[in-house]
Amino acid sequence: AFPETGAVLPHSRAKDLADIFALIELNSNPVIDASALRLGDEGVAKVALFITRRELFRIPTVLRDLDLSGNGCGAGAARELAEFLRTNRVLTRLVLSYNELGNEGIA
Repeated sequence: AFPETGAVLPHSRAKDLADIFALIELNSNPVIDASALRLGDEGVAKVALFITRRELFRIPTVLRDLDLSGNGCGAGAARELAEFLRTNRVLTRLVLSYNELGNEGIA
């Protein structure tokens, strides 16, 4: 289980991508719950790209646990997340349940 050292993003505050980006920028929460926001492929891909860019510029992050379940993302987002995970060395838990990844997105 993930240690309870960080705050889980309450659904009431997770209104859009800007809130997620702001929490990542604050770099104080190792756990971000961005579930059920219906971000879709584009939104989930933007989250992955945002984190990847921070890593490319060697901006440290404490983010260890990211919940993107129930965001209505499919194979397109899965491809972007796969690229993100190839370079990410910090994230230890990524939740993608209740999305429409399909066989293509899982492969």
